[in-house]
This record gives sequence, structure tokens and C-alpha cells, in this order.
Amino acid sequence: MITDILEDMEVDNDEIIELPELQSLHSDLINESIKEQIIDPFESNVNFVDEYFSIFDRQIENAEENPDLKEQLNADAIQFCKEIINMLDDKYDLDINDEAVDDMNVEEIKDLTYALYDFFVVHYAKNLKKWFIKYIIRNIDTIDEALSSLRNKNDVMTNSMKSKLNDERAAGIIANLRTVIEYIDDLDLKGLDVLAYYNPDRYEIYVITNAIQDMLMGESFVRRFFKPITGDYEDDHFTEIFVSIKSGLIKKFKKLDSVEE
Repeated sequence: MITDILEDMEVDNDEIIELPELQSLHSDLINESIKEQIIDPFESNVNFVDEYFSIFDRQIENAEENPDLKEQLNADAIQFCKEIINMLDDKYDLDINDEAVDDMNVEEIKDLTYALYDFFVVHYAKNLKKWFIKYIIRNIDTIDEALSSLRNKNDVMTNSMKSKLNDERAAGIIANLRTVIEYIDDLDLKGLDVLAYYNPDRYEIYVITNAIQDMLMGESFVRRFFKPITGDYEDDHFTEIFVSIKSGLIKKFKKLDSVEE
């Protein structure tokens, strides 16, 4: 396990881990823990990139008088980041500008890696849930109008929800949440459209927004970002996310209703 590897790598401040050991750590992180996280980001929110760089930073500090080792450590860290970015690109269709990434120094590529890994892996489930809740709350009138024209809406459930929520629009949305999510998925939103619903001061949002604006990556990731809640209803995580979004919306609607009263 990677946690065992990390524990074995703990050293005194004046001790330098030999380069092959750090390369071994890199390999294990990429091929085991991080790869598994990217495949299924719902299973673990441990930040293995942070673990890697906490060790890397100590080695760089200890290699100040060894320029050859320092250069190799930096090269290894850059390769580590590139592999993570490539795996995320494959999964989410990030449309990464490979030439621009190749020109990055270790600090620049480290920032991009941290941001992408944090957003699409470590906090992925939370980001997905919060986005749908915020989007629906902010666009309740537009969604309600669209819902009124849909033939497959559930009017029976809507009437039932009215007893729990005083707002008829909110009741209709909760009763027809799956249809609402399908409607949102059909809007063909772009990356910046999605990021606009998060706090712009969040580190990863700031970095990813700038990366899109600077053409380091594209905006076509939205469809795959939404996939666990808009794709296969038989997906292992669909029910978990759907229930989380539904309960979160009900709490928000009730809170808004109490404020209006």
C-alpha cells in the first residue's frame, strides 16, 4: 500500500533519500493509488499528490549543494505531473495543450497538477453535488419554465411535494429531479460556464479558469464531469449522488422559504 511506502520513506531532515527511492515512490503513486483514484474518485479523497510533494520538497532542500541531483529531482517531478495530467485528460477530455505543458517549469506544472487533481479527484463528489444544487437554485425560474413544457413531468409527485415545500417551483423540481438533470445535461454547457458557479477565490478554480483562458486546456470536460449523475442510472454511484443532490436542494429550498417568510 502507498501509505506503507510513505511511512518507510520518512527520514531525518539531514538525510537524503537516494534518487532511485524517490523514483520508486513516483512509480507506485502513479501506477497504484492515483491511477485507482482517477478511475473511481469516489473511493478515496486522500491527497497523494500532496504526499509526494511533501517528500519532494524535503529532497530539494537537502539537494541544494548537489545541482545534478536537484535537476534530476525536478525532472522527475515534472514527469510525475505530466502523467497525472495525461490520465485526467484521458478521462475528462480536458484537451490539454501538450506543447504549453512541456514548456512549464516545475512550479508551474505543479500548480496545474494540484488544481486538476483536487477538482477532478480529491473533491470530485462534493464538487459535482454542489454544482447541481447551485445551478438549480440560481436558475429556478428558467428550469421551472422548461419543466412546464415537458410531457414526462410527474404532476402527482409535484402535488405531494407541495405539502413539504411552499414554493410550487421547488416542489416541481424536486418531484422531477431526474428530468431536470437531463434538461441541464442537454444545455451543452462549457467549462467556464460550470466554473462560474464556484467561488472564484478557490485555488483550484482560479488555476483551472486561468488555464482555460490561457489556452492551456479546453472546455469540453463538462459532459464527462457530469457523467456519474447524467449517464447510466445503474452506475454504482448514481443513487448516492442523486440522493445527495435531492436532500441538499430540499434543505436549500426550505431555508430560502423561511427567509422569505
